[in-house]
Parts: sequence; C-alpha cells; structure tokens
Amino acid sequence: MKIFKLRVLFAIFTVLSGCATVGPSAGSFPPYRHPLFHRRPIAYHRSPNTVLARELARTHPTPVCTQSFRHPLLNRCRTWVARREKEMGKKVLPVRKFGDPVDVRLSVAKRARSMLKAPRFLVGKTRYRRDCSGFVLAVFASEKIPIENLMGMNRRRSSVAELYSLAKRKGLVHRQKVPAIGDLVFFDDTYDRNRDGRSNDPLTHVGIVERVDPDGTVTFVHRVRRGVLRYRLNRFRPHIRRDPETRKVLNHYLKIGRSGKGAKAGQRLTGELFHAFATIVR
Repeated sequence: MKIFKLRVLFAIFTVLSGCATVGPSAGSFPPYRHPLFHRRPIAYHRSPNTVLARELARTHPTPVCTQSFRHPLLNRCRTWVARREKEMGKKVLPVRKFGDPVDVRLSVAKRARSMLKAPRFLVGKTRYRRDCSGFVLAVFASEKIPIENLMGMNRRRSSVAELYSLAKRKGLVHRQKVPAIGDLVFFDDTYDRNRDGRSNDPLTHVGIVERVDPDGTVTFVHRVRRGVLRYRLNRFRPHIRRDPETRKVLNHYLKIGRSGKGAKAGQRLTGELFHAFATIVR
C-alpha cells in the first residue's frame, strides 16, 4: 500500500513539474491574436495598426522577419517579397530607402489625411490633376514615392486604369477583406464613363486607406466632386449602409442615382462597387 501511495505521489510530482516547464520561456512570446477575432479588449488610439506594431515589437524581442509587420491578415515576410521578386525577375516596387515600411504606410495615410478639402494638389513645382488619381499621385509623390514615373502612357485608358495596371504588373493587387493602412482601393462603375447607360465601366475611382477599425470597416480618403473626403467601406457587409444596432456607417454611397423618379434605384454603396486593393508599400 505504501509503495502504491509513493508511486501516486511521484506521478503527481512528475506531472506538476512537467506543467511548470510547458509555459513560455524567457525568450519566447505568446501567440498573436487578430484584433477582429480576439476576446481580450485592446485600447485602440487613432490607428489600430500603430498599436499592433508596438505590441508586436514588445512581445517579439527577436522577430523571425525584421521589419516585416503588416496587417495581421496580410502579414508577409520579407522572404516572401524576395521570393516574389525572384519569380518575376525584377523588383516589386522601389520604396523609400529610409524608414520602416510600417512607418511609410502610416506616413502615407497621414499625408492623405492632411490633404482633406485641399483645393489643389501641388508637390514642389508639379501640379497634379484635381481628380481621384491626381490626389493619389500627389500623396505618394509627397512621400518620395513617385509612382507616376512607373505608369504607362496609354492615352486610351484612364489614370485609374493605368495605376491599377502598374500595381497588377508588380504583383501588388489583392482582394482580402481587410487591407493594410496606406493601401490603394479601386472601384468600378462609380459613373457612366462611356455614357451607354449600363454598369460596364471598370476601374473608375481610386482612394487611399487611412484606417481599419476592429470590425473590419475601412476608412479611405479620396477625391470626389465635393473635394477630398473620407468614406467608409466594409467588405464583410458590403450591402448594408448602416449597422442596425450601432447605427455606424459601414458603406457610403459612392454612386448617386439620377434626380427624379427612381433616384434611389441608381444608388450604389462602396462595398458593392469595390474592385480590389493594392499594397504599394511593402
């Protein structure tokens, strides 16, 4: 009987000592949890990605990929970029040589925010067109990323289509539900470009992602007829204008119907007109 009790005590001691060594060591880090699906409240400030970047730097003392943080749904290593460049046989897109990519994206979003209601787009001695594509080119040129130098010169296509073609050639286009801050967002059929009365006008509008809320709502800055404004987009609920519970705007009207009878029938939300995102800064 005493031998049996000793064996039981020894087994319990072995299990307890094993459990004590299972926990994370001093050099490891806890598993990362996405803000859209976490159960633990996180105090967000102006930019969720800023908080996440600081948390990653604090919890990952020796990250596997240095300076590789992006949005959790799109987190890709620099090794992925290098492999992609090797497959394509050329550089993806030259970005600013100084600063972390996260800082560059936040700087792009800050620049776009600073140009809200700007009457004109002037960078140095270069004046850009007062439309959606001119606004995007002016923002990136202000951050020393002159993407207009890499665009084609096809006069038959719009500047938005040329910008999208550049991003697609460089392998930067994606259709994830949640983008990274500083991404471009493209839309279709925002107006009847060919004037045939049909919804067959792809790539008619572009904007810059400024913020991503924990519920997946994307705030982007763009140039419309009324000036440079903020609009919202939610790809999880693209056909809903407002949240029925919180009354928060999830998708703005990007295409307004004609005046008169049947005006509401022609209205389209940003989630319905969405085409793709493009990550210019990696």
